Amino acid sequence: MITTLLITHDLFFIEQLTSRTVVMHRGEIIRDYSTAEFLSDTHLQSVNGLDYAYKSDCGKRIIALQRMQEKELYPTEKIAGS
Repeated sequence: MITTLLITHDLFFIEQLTSRTVVMHRGEIIRDYSTAEFLSDTHLQSVNGLDYAYKSDCGKRIIALQRMQEKELYPTEKIAGS
């Protein structure tokens, strides 16, 4: 089994490339669960004042723009999550 460590705030990459998500805040692990659970977690509105971008309208718009760009760049390929 090969493990890849991806450190990002980019939800598109998290959704497309991971099956497990570890959420850190100020150097401490605060959540460790499946990516599906992470993306649907309604209780992580904020941690110590840290607002999660994936809950905001801006985060949703960024994901939509990334998917549009992929469709333009790779029109004949099936894009995961589309």
